Amino acid sequence: INGKPFEEVKNQVEEQINGKLIITCGGKTDFRALDLPMSSEGFTVFDLQWYYKREVEAEGGMTSVCPMKLKELVKFYFPDHRDFQDAAHSSAIDAVATMRIFREIYVKTSGGDANRHENYKIFNNIPRLK
Repeated sequence: INGKPFEEVKNQVEEQINGKLIITCGGKTDFRALDLPMSSEGFTVFDLQWYYKREVEAEGGMTSVCPMKLKELVKFYFPDHRDFQDAAHSSAIDAVATMRIFREIYVKTSGGDANRHENYKIFNNIPRLK
């Protein structure tokens, strides 16, 4: 009710991310909420869900490829954080977890090859959370 006008906030966000690499996990909805594109000449976006996918069995025995949840990745790669997202949601904690996965797992295992995300079958062994 007493917040800043939408366009002012959107412009501030655009200024903050200009010239930067934005790391997200499922960030499509965040960008959509701000009416911002996921790609721009001003900034670069890398979404962990573009890389971390798995096959999921659908009705009729068919399989589809679905992005993995941040919660699944954190609980698999960092077993000491088994209680991640079990209580109230915190965007700050999610941001820290996203960067930890990017720096400690993705960068070290992908060799920086962003195109390697098509090899999603290597993640089928990560437990699926509902």
